[in-house]
Amino acid sequence: DEPLDNMPLETFLCIVADLAGQKPNLTVLFGGFGQPLVHLHIAEMVQKAGEVISRVELITNGLLLSEKPVTQLIEAGLKTLWVFLDGASPESYVNVRLSELLKSVLENITRYRDMYSHLHGGEPEIGAVFVAMKRNIDELPNLLNLSTRVGILGYMVTNILPYTPEMCEAVLNHRSIERI
Repeated sequence: DEPLDNMPLETFLCIVADLAGQKPNLTVLFGGFGQPLVHLHIAEMVQKAGEVISRVELITNGLLLSEKPVTQLIEAGLKTLWVFLDGASPESYVNVRLSELLKSVLENITRYRDMYSHLHGGEPEIGAVFVAMKRNIDELPNLLNLSTRVGILGYMVTNILPYTPEMCEAVLNHRSIERI
């Protein structure tokens, strides 16, 4: 029942200050429930984290990767961009993400890759996050083929974390999580 909200920038800066004294091989990952790219200060947060931590990563659904936020993230020093890709076809993608925007997400990944290469040279670190469920697990081999065409270099396959009783039915391995 806790209300959702964005972390205040001041709170984040306090956390970053505490991280400054830690071992340099830490990673800060912007992700979890919600979309990090809607935070008004996400580029500044990426930059501030990168000043004290060697790896800064971000997970997104890929829908908000237009030119301005892409430029800001690249210039802020983002090391790895992770994008949720839970299906390799428009039909499977809409079945999981409830959105018909797979083509847009793939175009946005390509934009990120091309802009990174233009601004920095070389290939960016882009990963695909696949939330494995009963209804999409057969898509994983197709996703591997599709995603390499847009520059995906790494993969993270996770089990669904159900937050409603209905989502419990999609879980592949019930022993890995507690049921709601």
